Amino acid sequence: VIAYQMLAGEPPFAGNTSAVMRAHREQTPTDLRKRVNKIPKRVAGVVMSALSKNPAERPPTAFAFASTLRAQSEGIGALYRRAFALYSEYFPKFIKLSLIAHIPMIITSILLVGAFLWYKHWLPVGLFGKVVVIAIIAILSLLKFVATTISAAVISGVTAIIITQLTAAPLRPVKLREAFVLLRKRWRPFLRTMIRVTLLILLGLILLVVPGMVLWMRYSLYAPVVLIEGLQGKAAMRRARELASRSWKTVIVVAILQFLIPAIVSSIVGYIAGRSKVEKNSVSAQVFQQILDLLNIFIIPLISIVPALLYVKMRQLGGESLANVWSQIEEGEGKQSAWQQRMRTRLSLHTPTGQRTTTP
Repeated sequence: VIAYQMLAGEPPFAGNTSAVMRAHREQTPTDLRKRVNKIPKRVAGVVMSALSKNPAERPPTAFAFASTLRAQSEGIGALYRRAFALYSEYFPKFIKLSLIAHIPMIITSILLVGAFLWYKHWLPVGLFGKVVVIAIIAILSLLKFVATTISAAVISGVTAIIITQLTAAPLRPVKLREAFVLLRKRWRPFLRTMIRVTLLILLGLILLVVPGMVLWMRYSLYAPVVLIEGLQGKAAMRRARELASRSWKTVIVVAILQFLIPAIVSSIVGYIAGRSKVEKNSVSAQVFQQILDLLNIFIIPLISIVPALLYVKMRQLGGESLANVWSQIEEGEGKQSAWQQRMRTRLSLHTPTGQRTTTP
């Protein structure tokens, strides 16, 4: 009722106490959007569902109502603004994470540059020598693709852990070690699920482009599902799809932007660096491309924050609490002291004020 009054400027019903009580029992409130048409449809829907006469249609708890209302009120622009803010605030940690995850990609890029320069300046004699060099370049290109895919998945998963922790307990210091401990404990199911999802997406892209894009959007949240919720394989994919289905419009727009942003940044940097002056398909162009790909070290952490925020948003849309997230993130830290347990409880945003913490 208070939310309705704040948005509409007046309560659902007016009059003396008995008339208002009778109206709440028997009458349906006027739809919020009929009173103020500028209110987003989703926000109005949440408030109106909370005023439903049928208990089954109302949010189960006050926390579920608050979480859903907040998630519905934040648009895609808010996601990206917060992503940029978090990226700038924790820039050293995200770059450290990206450098560690990109080590295999950096190594293969250096080897590819060496192979291209070898082919240009020390061209092998004979057909056999040329075939060997071309085969080496092809193998290194394949290894780079695999390394880039794994690096992006690792950054996405670890970033999701960090962002979820910041949402559940914003006062707690961010520690990469905790996220890597959780990743190390669940790397097998994470790797298996990543391979399954990647192969499905690639198959969809090879057969028809549209199915590949649909699969990418459907399973875009698999990384936090595996690492934070402990699911794997088909169960993780079903959960990722269920989370995405809570707001397909948001997921689709974010997926498109996730594809466009790196492409636009690479194009701009390539143009500024004079890429247009480099002859296409030349060895110099190939070497330049390898150097340009290193921009992913800075780009991927930024675009990985958005799916992590999207995961939190989808959970909020379902009225799901993040109170149990710490128990997942802090696995492997060992037994905590009584002081750490009390602080863990009190730093959480979702701890009821009247809850008492006890120590063994």
